[in-house]
Order: sequence, then C-alpha cells, then structure tokens
Amino acid sequence: MPLDLVSNTDQKVGIYVSPVTATGKPAKIEGKAILSIVSGGATAVPATDEQIAAEPTLVGYVVSEDTDGQSEWKVTADADLGEGVSEISEGGQYVYSAAPAVSMGATAGQPVTK
Repeated sequence: MPLDLVSNTDQKVGIYVSPVTATGKPAKIEGKAILSIVSGGATAVPATDEQIAAEPTLVGYVVSEDTDGQSEWKVTADADLGEGVSEISEGGQYVYSAAPAVSMGATAGQPVTK
C-alpha cells in the first residue's frame, strides 16, 4: 500500500519501518532497509548510527528540493534471513511545495534629516 507524503520545501520526512509477517506479527529483515528515490529531485538521506540508536525503526529521511516538486520514493529490504535474497519494498509519492511566509522580515534604516 503506498505511503504518500506531503511537506514544504523547508522540511524533510522521516521514514520508519517495522516489518511484519502476513499475519501481522513482528518479523526480521537481513541487514538494513535501504531508502531511495525512484524518480524526481528529492534526496534520500540514510539515518546515522546515532539517529538509529535513538529511533531504532528510522531508516532515513526524504528531503525536498528547494522548489515545488514531486518525487517517488521507496524503502527496500531483504526478507530472506538465509542465503539468497527475497526483496520486499514499500513506497509512495512525496509532494512538496514552497514554505509559507511566517514573518514580514521588517527592518529599519538609519534616521535621516527631514
């Protein structure tokens, strides 16, 4: 089932995985899950060891471009705990738009003679 994401261009979205069996019980994967961008200009940034220690299910972040856009992302893993590979994956669309203004950014000049 696709997991579609939305953010603005000042943000990134964390991707977390908790593999389960067909009956919904927790399952293991071989190695680490891999986050990637299938299409579009977003970036996939893997979680650091420190981030994973704090949040064990975190795989990484999808990071928007600096302009409006849309990308397709996926996370894959090897579900075969022995020899061979049995790839499982999930993903979705990531839509990002310009960040809204939150301040006028007003400044004042130096006083001048009238």
